[in-house]
Amino acid sequence: MIKYSYLVLIVLSLTACGGGSGDDESSSSNSSNSSSSGSSYIVTKTQTVELLDSSDTVLFTFTTIQDCADIVEAGQTCLVYPGTYSEGIRTIKSGTPENRITFRADNPAATYTQPGISISTQAENTAVIQGENLYQDEYVYGAIVIEHDYITVEGFEIFFYPSDCFRNGIVNFGSHTEITNNYIHDISGGAGITTGGDDGFVAYNRIANMNKGLNLYGNRTLVEYNDFSRMIYDCQDADFMRAFGSNHIIRYNYFHDNYGEELPTNLTHPDVIQTFGDSIAQNISFEYNFIKDLEHTQMCNLETDGTGISNWSFKNNIIYNLSGSAFIWIPRVVFSRNTIIYTSFDTIFLWYRSGSGGSSNYGVVKNNLFIDTGINPRNSLYSVETGVIDFLGDYNYIAGAPPYFSEKTNWTDIEELNGINGGDPSFMDITNPLGPDGIPWTDDDGLRLQSESTAIGVGENGVDIGAYDFQTN
Repeated sequence: MIKYSYLVLIVLSLTACGGGSGDDESSSSNSSNSSSSGSSYIVTKTQTVELLDSSDTVLFTFTTIQDCADIVEAGQTCLVYPGTYSEGIRTIKSGTPENRITFRADNPAATYTQPGISISTQAENTAVIQGENLYQDEYVYGAIVIEHDYITVEGFEIFFYPSDCFRNGIVNFGSHTEITNNYIHDISGGAGITTGGDDGFVAYNRIANMNKGLNLYGNRTLVEYNDFSRMIYDCQDADFMRAFGSNHIIRYNYFHDNYGEELPTNLTHPDVIQTFGDSIAQNISFEYNFIKDLEHTQMCNLETDGTGISNWSFKNNIIYNLSGSAFIWIPRVVFSRNTIIYTSFDTIFLWYRSGSGGSSNYGVVKNNLFIDTGINPRNSLYSVETGVIDFLGDYNYIAGAPPYFSEKTNWTDIEELNGINGGDPSFMDITNPLGPDGIPWTDDDGLRLQSESTAIGVGENGVDIGAYDFQTN
């Protein structure tokens, strides 16, 4: 269990360490990997309880979730029936690798559907944690606070707006934690999920109308198939995600729909992902994410006051209609096979920098599609400042706005021997990145390449340039 002196850092996001986990194997189901001995406690606000499946044993019924949390043992489940629960919940004990402790809503608030990134939510008939009665002590404010290992939290709707600053939906300090299928929204000044510990799993959640979507600490967290929207200033600077710790994989998430009129321009510019300080943030993989329609929002700001932040990779992401830039102040950042369209309207999209925030030495920018990412000839490109050493940039496809996709000129930062400047990359439909089904990462996505595309097979080692691999019928 983590000491309380460490908890202050996690909740207030002042510095970083800690985190969650995951390996590189893909998950495709809605359910967690929880195992159970088949015994459950039921939590319900009504007097009528439907019988469980015959394979389960109902041990007892409660009217509050915390009453169940106080006695649940490894291998058992607190099954929470629909209703509004005005309480804060804190775990009391750990599960085991073979027998997790599970807190599960009987009817999940968020459901993931394959293929692509499709998270649906329901507004009624769910277990709702609402109101101001949060679990709190000197350091922690959260609707659900996980202080133990091998815990699963699945399927809840959590909101309480308005509220004071620094409130959180789910706060996790345990290791091997699974946080899935939750709908967390409208929490003033706080984060949807703040997670620490090791080897965690955060998936299939929808987080909306928040100050921050996810604060990520610890080690080896797998964050996948989550939906993040509308991160706005409220009490403090807003961001979709902040990442610290090490060896996290952040993939197949959908970041979308920040509207400029909702963001006070004199106070904040949300980042899709950010890290900073003299903390540890190493070996972070950000891949196959879909980023769309974010006004007054930066892609990232990665800076350091020490030597503990390095080795990040951004690969195979779609970045479409994003107003801000990506600022890199840390060493060993790879930016490869991304499709970037309509971004950084009055500046350069990707900046490898050197100065007070650190130095982005040993950076790599290859096999990316940069299309119409600025209003003047220079802006579709990336910039490498004086002082940055051992930078590699090549095999990028750079062009202006459709329908002409003109060459870009007046740019001398890097001479690309194998790059392509100008020309139509032949997207399926550049005006409709999600395609007719409206779902990211499906076969009808508009930014897939047509068979005649000049981006197919011309990247380094014969790869296709951009986020998608060309698929024939």
